[in-house]
Amino acid sequence: SIVLFVQGLVRRIIIADLLFYIMPYNVFSEPQKFSSPELVLWLLAYSLAIYNDFAGYTSIVRGISGLFGIPLVENFKTPYLSRNFTEFWQRWHISLSNWLRDYIFMPATRYFRHRRSTLNDILSIIIPPLVTMFISAIWHNASWNLLVWGGLYGVYLVVERFITIRNSTKQVNAQSTWKHLPAMLLVFVLVALAWVPFRTNLSATLQYWT
Repeated sequence: SIVLFVQGLVRRIIIADLLFYIMPYNVFSEPQKFSSPELVLWLLAYSLAIYNDFAGYTSIVRGISGLFGIPLVENFKTPYLSRNFTEFWQRWHISLSNWLRDYIFMPATRYFRHRRSTLNDILSIIIPPLVTMFISAIWHNASWNLLVWGGLYGVYLVVERFITIRNSTKQVNAQSTWKHLPAMLLVFVLVALAWVPFRTNLSATLQYWT
């Protein structure tokens, strides 16, 4: 418990706060003032900062609760090493992700699958991820940029589900470790790009991406 608490303090105060401190205050609000390499660098820094910020404070809480004999589940499990977006949400903010899966995603999926037809089968692939991620966005903040953030992840998951169905004969876990690297890199890049609307408004988001 003490190790968890100290680990959380290091991640929260030293790593996350330091990255937030050195980051230009206007890099997300005025991206046109920065070069493309600078925007890539600061987006990488922000991705690491927000991860260590979230994971750090949950480690602090887990450490404190453990001192009182109250075990809490691990909430972050190296999500940036995920091979796909389903795995990412199994590793990122796990308690919230599990709640969204159990109370939004699965009921929506069952709703369409109980009404057997080709259209409902397709809708069961498309609608549940989109609805789940839009609700996740609203939970964070009911704003247009957060809805874009949620919509992006919804699209990521829908595309992934269609690809998975098409390539269902090959198990991901059966692949060699080195073959996972391109997938992990792609997932990380797309996750990082999605942090932009999470952080700033739509106009600045489009400028940043451009």
